[in-house]
Amino acid sequence: METRSLDRTLSLDKANLYVLAATLPGALLILLPYAAIYRFSALADGLAWYYAHGLITLLLLVGGTLIHEGLHGLGWALFGRLPLNQIHFGFQWKTITPYAHCTRPMPIKPYRLGTLLPGLVLGILPLLAAYLLANGALLWFGFIFTLAAGGDFLILWLLRADADPWLVEDHPSLAGCTLIAPSALSAADDAKPGSSQS
Repeated sequence: METRSLDRTLSLDKANLYVLAATLPGALLILLPYAAIYRFSALADGLAWYYAHGLITLLLLVGGTLIHEGLHGLGWALFGRLPLNQIHFGFQWKTITPYAHCTRPMPIKPYRLGTLLPGLVLGILPLLAAYLLANGALLWFGFIFTLAAGGDFLILWLLRADADPWLVEDHPSLAGCTLIAPSALSAADDAKPGSSQS
């Protein structure tokens, strides 16, 4: 019998445990080379900048979090060639976080790109710039938003062995997604009232 769907989800609690387990190795990988190049005092100076500019720090954290979700939606709409009304933005009170959710299945590649986009733009690129510019404040910004994209990187890991022609349906409440065979969508469309079959 043909497999019509594959589960690529984790509970939020389990996903958070995986991300937490990766936090320390990730921190060492990001921060220690910078300290080796520019000294630990450069790390401390970068962190001190945020303590000295509390309001700016708050705006950067809140704004960056909102932009993170906006980049998800923009990436899925752009790479998946979907209208923006297929992207739903909301706020999850349980975790006190905003979210972006795609309401329509899309091919794996654009889903991956939209999932990666916030971590790349807000995390990895600022980290690279911080190393090049010797900017400790920028390093901490990239570090925080690389960690914030930990769940996204976990989803990409869950999808590591999957490829076309599977379509991806973003899960509205769990971490991850569901893979759907195109034939399953075709069958569902054919079964709708008023649909015609040749």
